[in-house]
Amino acid sequence: MNTPRILATLLVLAALCPRALAGDVPVTWKGKKFTTDAILVDLPPAQKKAVVLFADWAKKAGYRMDFDAQSRVLLITPAERSRLVDTQKIVAQAETWFDTVLPAPDRTALAQTEPAKPEAPAKKPAPAPIPEDPESAPAGGGAAPKPAPASAPLPPAVTRNWGSGSIEPDTQTAVMIIVKDEKEYAALLDSLGLNQPYLATWLETARKQQGFVLEDPLAGAYIENAAGQEEWSPDHELYNRVVQLMTLRRFGQQPNWLVQGLAWDGEMAFDGGVYCFPYRKEFVFAAEHTAWPSEVKLLLKDNGGKAIELSEITSWKRGTWDNRGAKLAWGLTHQMLAMAPGKLSLALEDLRRVRDEKDRRATSSGQWERVPGYEIPVDVQIATLKKHFGADVMKSATNGMRSGKDAKPAKSPKDKPDPGDKSGSRAR
Repeated sequence: MNTPRILATLLVLAALCPRALAGDVPVTWKGKKFTTDAILVDLPPAQKKAVVLFADWAKKAGYRMDFDAQSRVLLITPAERSRLVDTQKIVAQAETWFDTVLPAPDRTALAQTEPAKPEAPAKKPAPAPIPEDPESAPAGGGAAPKPAPASAPLPPAVTRNWGSGSIEPDTQTAVMIIVKDEKEYAALLDSLGLNQPYLATWLETARKQQGFVLEDPLAGAYIENAAGQEEWSPDHELYNRVVQLMTLRRFGQQPNWLVQGLAWDGEMAFDGGVYCFPYRKEFVFAAEHTAWPSEVKLLLKDNGGKAIELSEITSWKRGTWDNRGAKLAWGLTHQMLAMAPGKLSLALEDLRRVRDEKDRRATSSGQWERVPGYEIPVDVQIATLKKHFGADVMKSATNGMRSGKDAKPAKSPKDKPDPGDKSGSRAR
């Protein structure tokens, strides 16, 4: 046996392919360091599922895994990448902001109430179903038949079509992946395709993008060093996508305008600017990042004092960029968060329950599957907003956007001063 030659060969292989000899993926959990082979025995099911799903790809690509303090987010980054501590702080900031503005609803109490019912048919027809979007999840294909009657008992799904209701709220571990370059992003998509065959159609579109956010599996990713990136902020990209993942984790798939509006309001809270412009192809000027409040005011300057209609926003389709629709989506979301703190959580929960009920159809075998491309009708959305924010929600939000000031919470009858109480009429 020629031991020196064998040793030399191994050294050459190690130099050429360091990742092939790198061993298991390093993992930090609850402040302690492990490797994937050593930690899987002790991990809870949700965290274990997240690790196992991406362990092979992470090992081949030379990445590391780090759980946040609450094990709600698994951050996967290149092992040699610096700024891990700073990145973890941004993830924590996004989670804290999200929990503050969208606290988890009391689902025990909500289960005893009915979701908002749609109003009488509007004069204008609702927009067509929104097509699939690699920034969120595939919507499937083909025409969508009418869903099964809500009263009919439905056995567990056997067909794995993407849609709301595929995960139990506030139970999953979201995976956030910062990908080094286009080559490793392509390998990540290949890995997802092998593990999740139902994503095959979606993958064709996702390969043309530089990132994604999925509900099933609950994961997001973006390329940190993509070619041609200008006026781009990796910190904003991370913050925006973590907010989207938290929204999916707590409320399932929501209308596109709401998911994007929340993510943008998170960016605004982060440092006063917006850097994520999904599907926008034209150049983004530096001044645009912080100009959204003033741009919204200009959009509403010449509308004759009328309130905007929700259909003006919902007509913005996934997979496209609509400057007016995007700005109004952010403005409406921001105003609702201001006018009734905590109420948007209740509205999103209602929408989650509606989607979970309606986003399904009977199969020929008597079972059920998700409806490809299902979107919550606009009349249901507006009825839900009015239920939680009042009949004048669109008027109040429009006035707030036009003035550039946050809408004030509406007073309920019990908040009005007692006629016999003179303190309520005191001059201020």
